[in-house]
Amino acid sequence: MPKFSVKRPYVILVAVVMVLVLGGVSFSKMTTDLLPNMNMPYMVVITTYPGASPEKVESELTDVIESGVGTVNGVKEVTSTSSENYSMVMLQFEDDTNMDSAMVKVTSAVNQLDLPENVNNPMVMEISMDMMATKMVSVDYKGKEGYELTQYVQDNIIPELERQDGVASVQASGLVEKSVEVKLNQDKIDDVNGKILEKTDSTLKDAKAKIDDAQKKLDDGKKKLEEQKENLNIQQTDKSNELAKYSKLMDQAMANKEAYTSQVTSLKASQTALNTELAAYRKNKLESSYNQINSSFAEARKSLESGDGYKAIYDQVYQQVLIAAVQNAMEQSGSKTTVTADNVNHLLSQMGSAADEIKKAATQTAETTTKQQVDKQLESIPTDVKDALDHPDKLKAMQDMMKQQGQTDAAKNLTKKNLQTMYEIVNTRIPQINTELANLKIKIKTAEAVLAQVEKSIKKAEGKYEQVEAGKITAAAAFGAANAQIASAETTLDNSSKELDKARKSYEKSRKEALKKANLDQLLTQDQLANILKAENFSMPAGYISEDGTQYLIKVGDEYNNIKELKNTLLTNIKDIGNIRLSDVADITVIDNAEDNYAKVNGNDAIILSVSKSSTAGTSSVSKRCDQKIRELTKEDKNLRIVSLMDQGDYIKIIINSVLSNLIFGALLAVLVLMLFLKDVRPTVVVAFSIPLSVLFAIVLMYFTNITMNIISLSGLALGVGMLVDNSIVVIENIYRLRNKGVPAARAAVMGANQVAGAIFSSTLTTICVFLPIIFTDGLTRSIMQDMCLTIAYSLSASLIVALTVVPTMSATVLKKENTKKHRFFDAVINAYEKAARFSLAHKAVVLVGALVLLVFCVLQVFRMGIVMMPDMASQQMSISATMPKENSTKEDHETADQILEIVSGIEGVDTVGGVMTSGASVMSTDDKSYTFEILLKEKYAKKNKEIADTIEKKLKKLSLKDYTVSASNMDMSSMLGSGLNIEISGKDNDKLLEISEDIMNSLRSRRALRMLRMSRRTVIPSTLSRSIRIRQ
Repeated sequence: MPKFSVKRPYVILVAVVMVLVLGGVSFSKMTTDLLPNMNMPYMVVITTYPGASPEKVESELTDVIESGVGTVNGVKEVTSTSSENYSMVMLQFEDDTNMDSAMVKVTSAVNQLDLPENVNNPMVMEISMDMMATKMVSVDYKGKEGYELTQYVQDNIIPELERQDGVASVQASGLVEKSVEVKLNQDKIDDVNGKILEKTDSTLKDAKAKIDDAQKKLDDGKKKLEEQKENLNIQQTDKSNELAKYSKLMDQAMANKEAYTSQVTSLKASQTALNTELAAYRKNKLESSYNQINSSFAEARKSLESGDGYKAIYDQVYQQVLIAAVQNAMEQSGSKTTVTADNVNHLLSQMGSAADEIKKAATQTAETTTKQQVDKQLESIPTDVKDALDHPDKLKAMQDMMKQQGQTDAAKNLTKKNLQTMYEIVNTRIPQINTELANLKIKIKTAEAVLAQVEKSIKKAEGKYEQVEAGKITAAAAFGAANAQIASAETTLDNSSKELDKARKSYEKSRKEALKKANLDQLLTQDQLANILKAENFSMPAGYISEDGTQYLIKVGDEYNNIKELKNTLLTNIKDIGNIRLSDVADITVIDNAEDNYAKVNGNDAIILSVSKSSTAGTSSVSKRCDQKIRELTKEDKNLRIVSLMDQGDYIKIIINSVLSNLIFGALLAVLVLMLFLKDVRPTVVVAFSIPLSVLFAIVLMYFTNITMNIISLSGLALGVGMLVDNSIVVIENIYRLRNKGVPAARAAVMGANQVAGAIFSSTLTTICVFLPIIFTDGLTRSIMQDMCLTIAYSLSASLIVALTVVPTMSATVLKKENTKKHRFFDAVINAYEKAARFSLAHKAVVLVGALVLLVFCVLQVFRMGIVMMPDMASQQMSISATMPKENSTKEDHETADQILEIVSGIEGVDTVGGVMTSGASVMSTDDKSYTFEILLKEKYAKKNKEIADTIEKKLKKLSLKDYTVSASNMDMSSMLGSGLNIEISGKDNDKLLEISEDIMNSLRSRRALRMLRMSRRTVIPSTLSRSIRIRQ
């Protein structure tokens, strides 16, 4: 290699230029992060169960989820936490598990679980380093607060930050949000019920009046009978009996008529409510949208099976196969022509009859390949909405295909939630409504038929009743002296009175039934009210239509635009009463969460924004873009103030600058030492050039092996600089020595490099072997240390190549002139070393014993040293996590938070302090009332962050806090990788575990080195309770 390099210097020059160009490009495009990419083998399944106690959550929810996900391939350990309202199951996988595949398996397992009815959909979340916010800022505006400030931030700040390249999301804390509260008003419901009852009572009064009239007529008959019993004959008595009989029948008929009339009214009211709900669905064209979506799935599949999609795939595959076949034929014929889409037809025309065979073979191969690709794509496209809901991966594939076709808006709205809602309405609710309407129609027809028959009977009875009255008068005139029949007539009248009493009781029973049904609660249930509001407030896109070359988005349904529309929502229509609207039965008010919210910066109302980067974006670049946009926003509006409370980019900048400065100064010192010893600029220049060249070479290797620019890789690069210069120094010193002996420059370059090639190769290989075994470790150790080991290996390998190629080439050029110099200082050092070596060889026992004593001393000192995973870091950014007592009110909690802000802001060195209420900010709603405070120190106090943290802890002890934690640095590695000590006690008896845990905590409280003790309880498969005690020093 040295001989080739010296003989062909221009080849080496080209290689050097390539390394310089590639190194510069690689360095400019490398992603900068604080830490290397870490594969965290953890996943969390969070499920909310509103209103459930911890015991109920554990028995009905946590145990079911543990059983379902515990059998997933790769799961190493399952731990769970059952709290009020929610369950959290933590899955730990084996270190080499593919987490993307594990996510699919866990999601599939969770979807197959049979959970209680009131449980919300479980949320499966993968734990990764990207979950931590990249940047946290506070926003306040002079003259704006509360909802006005929230509206400004949502409209002007958050969208601007979300538009920055690499920003995945912007989460806001402290937003004052308005919501519409629909609360049923019993007084309004009673008023509506009163109107219904009033109408029902009016109808019933008519029936009662007729019964009373019949009673009066009966009483009159008795009176007349008594007055004329001397003159009545037997015929008059018969007529009186007949009159009483028909009176009784008529009264019963009248009561039945009113009862059936009330029943018909009630049934028609129910029919109106269902028709209103069904009309809302039809108005929004849900069924046609559902069918259109199914049609779009079918058309996509049809296109792939035999349409344009199939032809496009076939044409592409055929072209590729044909080019490959022609290329193969050209190579077999000895031609080196490269076949492309542009010249393939021309080359085929030159092949004669062989072209037909090639085309035929290409056609067969293309048809087979196309069919395979089409079948594969068909498997990923749902057949209908039900198939899309059962297979989320197919729905995701359909969304991707729609995005590729330019239907991005439709793809975003084609979500599982929307499809699930539409599916349930079309396949469940609408058939249910149709069935109920059909039943009501039959019932109404039956009741109306019976009512018509009753009315007909009443009309007929009234005619006979008139005839009886006429006959009675006639009989009275003809048979006035029939005294013998008077007693019989009196008996008949008594029997008629009894029958009339029975009719009255029948009326009272029918009246109660009518009043019971004449109630809004019976006509409109709470479920029907919820379904009506849901149907009226439903909106989703249903595809596109084209007209004159322009595409129009079809939208199904219409959401509420204002409170007035919501209040005027039609619930039902009752005959003779009118329309019943939402405002008639409920109070609709606009509320906000201002009282339950807390977010302040330096005592002023503010909003805290947390910016999270995407997994592929660089932390430093995202931070820079956000800072640039913040500067632009504050420059445009002087009343706007945005303060950075936490920024990973600042730490990356500090660390990178520190490592790079150390790297540069180390290289300069190495060159300076070489200059002092050799006393010649020429070899020094060679070594000075080899250092940055080796570093750039290593950076190229880092870039193409996907190693990011982080604290670990830069540390490895800085460590490698001190070693990579060794190879170049050894080679240049040997070449320089031979050159001083009179050997020609070219020969000295080749001989000098060859003489030490074996030595430096062995030295480099042994150094690399020290670090390479770390690559074969697993877990977090490998994720953190792998970058440093590979970087050191790359830098040393690059230095070896540079020492055996570039150094001899440059030496043969710059050392052509002989320049012999004396090195008195170096010679003196060699003489001193010679004397020391002779003494050591003469007194071996002394040297060996001294080395052994030194070894023992070093080992003892190592065991006495503290061991931490990552060192403490000086920082301008600090944080406080505080938990308020449960018995405090929200107002008292806010006052305590204000006291913390006042205490912290009064400490010397604190520039900005912001606080935000974090409890209730996630799906896991617990009783703990927690607050987080972000502290920004003045720059000159950054190195005193630990002293300031101790001061804050002392002052916080005076406040009535349930718990608190002060972090001296927001980027302290312990905040991400854990800190302190965990003592885990396992068993099946919860009371015994609690007793043992209390004993251990009492014994540990006397330890001065322990700063904080916490105890928690969890469940570990299989059915073992575990209590863990967390200790921080």
